[in-house]
Amino acid sequence: MFFAALSIALSSATALRVLPGFIVSPLPADRYVVAGIIAIIGMVFLYLILREKSIAQSPTIRLLGATTYPLYLLHGALAYPILENSSLLGSTLARVTAAAVLVAAVTYAFATQIELRFVPWLSRRASVVLAPAKEVS
Repeated sequence: MFFAALSIALSSATALRVLPGFIVSPLPADRYVVAGIIAIIGMVFLYLILREKSIAQSPTIRLLGATTYPLYLLHGALAYPILENSSLLGSTLARVTAAAVLVAAVTYAFATQIELRFVPWLSRRASVVLAPAKEVS
């Protein structure tokens, strides 16, 4: 437990130190947002590891898993225009909140309305297309 907490703290501290080298023109809040996200994800994983019950069949966990890739794909395209346009909203907190809400809503909609419906269909199609040909006797 101690080493997991140490790992989370060091990961967050490293993000604070090296983030400006990874983002071309970081906003002042970027360092703290990234460090906070790393800390939250680390704590969630620590909690999940320490749980006695399996979470593999949880619908909530399946939904969160389904949102990770759309979140990765969409966060920059959706969040940065809001974060960089200071005239859209007044404060940095308002911009970060608006960007987070927009990204979360679009990611959720993509995961539930497109991805979770399309993947089973695609899997069925792939199994038909990729099935071995039957031998003719």
